Amino acid sequence: MSEAPVPEAAPSRQLTVHQINGRLNELTRQRDVAQAQCVILSGEKAEALDLIKTLKAEVERLQGLLSAQAGSSAAH
Repeated sequence: MSEAPVPEAAPSRQLTVHQINGRLNELTRQRDVAQAQCVILSGEKAEALDLIKTLKAEVERLQGLLSAQAGSSAAH
């Protein structure tokens, strides 16, 4: 069996300073977009937590009213 020839490695590509700066600028832009999305998501999460707390307090208030109403009905 003859061995298949091993392909030669591709020559290393030299990047120019302009190409490196362009890539850095693109990565910086992507990072900034991701950070902005995180800020938005963080705000939405905080809003959701506030709503949960408000709803929980309302449920407790209504349960208290029902308990009080049931207690006054039992007294009659």
